Amino acid sequence: MKMEFDGDLTLEDMADLFEAMGWEYAVPGCYGVPDEIELQKQIFRMYRTMEEDDLDYLHNGRIALVRDGEVGNAFQVLITAGYLYVGEEVEIL
Repeated sequence: MKMEFDGDLTLEDMADLFEAMGWEYAVPGCYGVPDEIELQKQIFRMYRTMEEDDLDYLHNGRIALVRDGEVGNAFQVLITAGYLYVGEEVEIL
């Protein structure tokens, strides 16, 4: 099966972002700040898991894949920039 990553950020750009932010991974094939090859392997591994488990969404560390409902055989690759915590004691700026 042929898989191709097409992004506004290249995998090298993504790896640079992970390095600049100090985002590390601890998954099979990658321990520490991932390079572009490790990111590619992680994204493709996530795709295979989604197909095997018939998932529409999978999140692993800072990367998430979402099945694109409008484009067949396509997945959105998302990067988690941070988290939003909501509750009574959370201050809204």
